[in-house]
Amino acid sequence: MNNTSTIPSIDITEARRYNELAFLDDDFTIFEIKNESDIQNIITKFPSHLDAAVLSLCVHGSTKIGINLEEFSVNTNTITLITPDQIIQKFDMNDDYHSYSIGTSRKFMENVFPRQTDVISLLLYLNTHPVFQLTQDETDCLLEYYQFIQRKVNNSNNEFRKEIVKGLLVSLCYELYTIYKKNAPIGIKPRTRKDEIFSHFIQIVSENYKNKRSVAFYAEKLYLTPKHLSGVVKEVSNRTAGEWIDSYVVLEAKALLKSSEMSIQEIAEALHFANQSFFGKYFKHYTGMSPKNYRRS
Repeated sequence: MNNTSTIPSIDITEARRYNELAFLDDDFTIFEIKNESDIQNIITKFPSHLDAAVLSLCVHGSTKIGINLEEFSVNTNTITLITPDQIIQKFDMNDDYHSYSIGTSRKFMENVFPRQTDVISLLLYLNTHPVFQLTQDETDCLLEYYQFIQRKVNNSNNEFRKEIVKGLLVSLCYELYTIYKKNAPIGIKPRTRKDEIFSHFIQIVSENYKNKRSVAFYAEKLYLTPKHLSGVVKEVSNRTAGEWIDSYVVLEAKALLKSSEMSIQEIAEALHFANQSFFGKYFKHYTGMSPKNYRRS
């Protein structure tokens, strides 16, 4: 357990401190990982909030990574997408692990993707399936994109390189869309008005879940009735609005219990529960364990 009082946050500028990576301002970075030392100062064994989006293509070896406190195996010919607000931590990495990664700031990602009509549905799928197996041909195709983007980033004499990189990222996104649409066990549907509502709902939840757990609050923000919002969220995601809100709260509580030295009372206060007892009952209802027992597990 580390000594911080809150969950550490990782963003693009954090990566700049520790690695000699190729950057576009503080919005975009592209880098290669050949051994554990390349990322050990950025991603640790302790849970950390990611305030960026990271796309990583594993071309050799294997590793294990924690995303939202769930362990995923990353092997040769897999792609991993980690989106902003997710909680990440590093587990075991084999000596022969080799990957190519792209990281973007939240602002950069939001500027690139809102104009695309299909991206929200793709990101919704990736949010629950962050690691995906590729064929060798698919890996080779994505690696070509990586190498081309890297050359453009390194060409500092091109005054339009940032705009060029944005365009290449959109193209890369549609390559991913094609791969996932072909291979995903569940369909990825084109974006609809209901998808947009759900996307905005998740965004507002990610910004307010520590303070607000009422569906009515989010419905008001979206100028909808609670009933309408709940129906849309259930239809799009197969989870209720309340379940989404609670999942954010419980995930934050778990991460704080594991990665900080805050007392249970302090965590209850940070998440705006009336008291420690109410927080304990809430946490046990969703996890089957008391906060104290979860921290010891």
